[in-house]
Amino acid sequence: MDCFPDRRADAATNMAMDQLMLIDYPSVEMPRFRHYDWEYSAFTFGFAQTWEEELDTLVRDGHEVIRRETGGGLVDHRNDWTYGLVIPLSHQRGKEAPTEIYRDVHVCMIEALQKQNADAILQQEVPPPKIENEFSACFNRAELNDVITQSKDKVAGAAQRRNREGFLIQGYISRSTLPNLDWQCFKNDFIERLTDWLDSSAREVSWPKWDEVALNKMKARFASEAWNKKRKRE
Repeated sequence: MDCFPDRRADAATNMAMDQLMLIDYPSVEMPRFRHYDWEYSAFTFGFAQTWEEELDTLVRDGHEVIRRETGGGLVDHRNDWTYGLVIPLSHQRGKEAPTEIYRDVHVCMIEALQKQNADAILQQEVPPPKIENEFSACFNRAELNDVITQSKDKVAGAAQRRNREGFLIQGYISRSTLPNLDWQCFKNDFIERLTDWLDSSAREVSWPKWDEVALNKMKARFASEAWNKKRKRE
């Protein structure tokens, strides 16, 4: 598994780099992983969601709000630990059902967290149906196979997308639920567990030299009103 250097960027750039990591990576057969931070206060929301008044309020309050290519709901990135993982479709794990991949990645995460005695278990109960038109942050609701505490507080979730290039997971962990965690140790342990699951080994690599025009075009796409408000509720 190729592991990229940590980076901090604005929301549109973070989304663009995850997308390029999926669709334009030279070692197409290799799983790849990155952890990244946010340059500014940011929220992201799922591909299929409509643009609601709540998002206008976030923008007016000075936050970046960007639509992801992956599914899921609204995610607050102001105090989270964020990662991107790509599994090629040619890989044996890339052929598994999305629900199985989602569960297995979170099992890897839990095993890494528990090495530091963190309170983290798998959500194994199906939550009640969502209220129609409900637009709430993902951390307000733990879905099946999310990571939670023993007291049912949500610790981590993820959003997913599969296309012909592979399977993209954009995951996040609430730092506030793990106040004493050594995050560098966790990252190392998480990568170790993921590589075991993928039957791979970790190798640190530099970032691909993507065409600057293509990268800027992808960033502009994610930053555009046409992309972010293309499903706006009337």
